[in-house]
Amino acid sequence: MSTPINTMMQYQQQQVCNMGTKALIKTNKAAAKRIRVRGSGSVKRNRGGASHNTGYKTRGRSNRLGSSTGIKGTAIEKRMRRLLESDALIMEMWVKECKEGEKM
Repeated sequence: MSTPINTMMQYQQQQVCNMGTKALIKTNKAAAKRIRVRGSGSVKRNRGGASHNTGYKTRGRSNRLGSSTGIKGTAIEKRMRRLLESDALIMEMWVKECKEGEKM
């Protein structure tokens, strides 16, 4: 029996082969490391400014910088989703296919 990771890789290769001449939109890996899509569909990101020079910042300010926040503005959020589009689509199709396999 193959592992889920191998199955995922095989599925991705199959999808690329089946796409024909349609252009594949690659995931922007820099964005994928910095932003996540929440279960509700909104996009979250980490705040900057907490890695150094925290000696003069107040405790409350440092704590706020340690928490994540949403992206304000629908246009910016739409651009961020486009950067993550490929991974999300492939994962969504793979999950759907796995669920259909369980039903059979």
